[in-house]
Amino acid sequence: MADRPLPAYDGDESYLFVSYSHEDDDLVYAEIRWLQDQGFNPTRLPTKAESGSV
Repeated sequence: MADRPLPAYDGDESYLFVSYSHEDDDLVYAEIRWLQDQGFNPTRLPTKAESGSV
């Protein structure tokens, strides 16, 4: 399993929302980490969301 990225961004600056299937965690976490390393502020749902939840 890929290292988890830093916590989801929660600030006032511009950010990128990353939407993905949790089945793809390994691939997506590596990409989110890369975005963070490049200075971007990616954010994501911090936990699994159920379909239709708000």
